[in-house]
Amino acid sequence: MLAAIAAIPGVVAVCRFRDDGSLIEAEGQLPAERMAHLARFAQWYRRFVAGNVDLLSLLGGAQGWSPAQGWILRGAVLSACGMGNLLCAFESAEGRLDLIMRALGDAARD
Repeated sequence: MLAAIAAIPGVVAVCRFRDDGSLIEAEGQLPAERMAHLARFAQWYRRFVAGNVDLLSLLGGAQGWSPAQGWILRGAVLSACGMGNLLCAFESAEGRLDLIMRALGDAARD
């Protein structure tokens, strides 16, 4: 499944990680060390987003925010998104966010 995501135009890297942030598997153009760093970042960021979503739900009284279904960081050159224990890094100008998020969602449910 990761190979199919890595084949989406603009995708630089896709990885699956454990709850402790260690890398399970990865596909893409980055060296293994960078993939491992991305996995640790994604695990940390997923927890950060979950905490903020919980606070938003608690303090804002809005329903439907928790649990977070995923996250997206957009940059001028590179962007990243995650869903479950998956992370995808892609070129901002070329990556199709709709295709990537749909593929991550499908892979997260497998």
